[in-house]
Amino acid sequence: MNAHPPAAAEPVQRTPPLEVLFARAMACFEPFEAAPLLAVAVSGGSDSMALAALAADWCRARGGRVIGLIVDHGLRAESAGEARRTAGVLMALGIDTRILCWQGPKPRSRIQERARDARLDLLVGACRQIGAAHLLLGHHCGDQEETVAMRLERGSGTQGLSGMSACRELDDLRLLRPLLRFTRAGLREWLRRAGIGWIDDPSNRDRRFWRARYRSSGSRSPPGELETIRNASADARCDNEMRRDAVAALGVTFHPLGWIDVDPAAWHAAPVDVRAALVAAAIRCVTGTFIPVRRDAVDRLLAAFARGEPRRTLGHAIFANRACGLRIMREPRHLPMACDLAGGGKLLWDNRIFIESTEDQPTAGIRPADRQSIARLPAEIRRKGEFPVDALLGMPALRRSGCDEWQHMLAFRGGGGIIWCFRPARAFTGVSFVRKAVACDKILPI
Repeated sequence: MNAHPPAAAEPVQRTPPLEVLFARAMACFEPFEAAPLLAVAVSGGSDSMALAALAADWCRARGGRVIGLIVDHGLRAESAGEARRTAGVLMALGIDTRILCWQGPKPRSRIQERARDARLDLLVGACRQIGAAHLLLGHHCGDQEETVAMRLERGSGTQGLSGMSACRELDDLRLLRPLLRFTRAGLREWLRRAGIGWIDDPSNRDRRFWRARYRSSGSRSPPGELETIRNASADARCDNEMRRDAVAALGVTFHPLGWIDVDPAAWHAAPVDVRAALVAAAIRCVTGTFIPVRRDAVDRLLAAFARGEPRRTLGHAIFANRACGLRIMREPRHLPMACDLAGGGKLLWDNRIFIESTEDQPTAGIRPADRQSIARLPAEIRRKGEFPVDALLGMPALRRSGCDEWQHMLAFRGGGGIIWCFRPARAFTGVSFVRKAVACDKILPI
């Protein structure tokens, strides 16, 4: 009887430690500066707490540091105390922390949407103040699944169904989502082993909100189905964006005052999907908004242009369908409320117009322009065609301290102590999303 040696044991496939997976995720966003300064948005929940702790370890190994940014929306009586407790946990981990408070009246409708916009404004403003070029957000694979499911239910096209991109580039800041391939269960288990606590937000169980209803419905899609939809949509979106950018390079003119003109030959030669991508990108650029428009709304706008309609509005943008081409401008509605700009101060008005006061003493008031402020402009500026009235009304007016009259922004073209320029928070091109394959697909699910 021949003796046979025992068969070699199959190698055990072990999941790498979470720290290793996180380092792989961050490697997809390279290069970073020699000593990275990372800002991390921390809500106090398990996802963002794990992100902050992982990012802090990653940064220390490279001679850098992390600053935790906590937004207190003030929507619940407990929020201020939760923000302080979260700050205490972060500081115990050796992480510098800032609490950002959402000031002013709170909305009574579209609460989560408006709170999300206010949160992002506060976070981006804080990053610019501290000089951080990277803002890390704690969205994980469960958040991605819910995003795709919600947009599928609402009839989104490839733009929405491709989900959240791992990297989005603003004017001077990158929004990074390194946890998109990580599970909440895996993150919480890691926190328990590390002895790090977190806070569960009760609004996550509030059935007034879509995500809470989805989590508790038990009607989730079969495993892998939403991921398949997302991947196919992401591929289609990347293809559309590259073709869109090729058309834009030849047929789109950006006016320095903040509107876009599209050459009619380039417009009519572009396929419908590329036109839709042009429309969506133009809306984001001229309005500074972070909210994507629905594809069915874009399709209705395209159909109206095909019928020869001269004018439409969509997503707070005006579309003027002229013989010499399509013009896209900011709609003069839903503009920011009046505010003050102190001497030497600066702000990004309406997420698209950068304004800086170079004077030492006076305070400038800022509010949306009106026809009276336009009428005060010199006649050569008000010439019809060169500066469309709709575009002028979508800009701010300013009033110096001690002066009764509001002057249109264009009155300060030559200086006068005010510097301004069109600097939209959302760029027209889709460079950030083209990187999605690099930023997502190298990371193993856990």
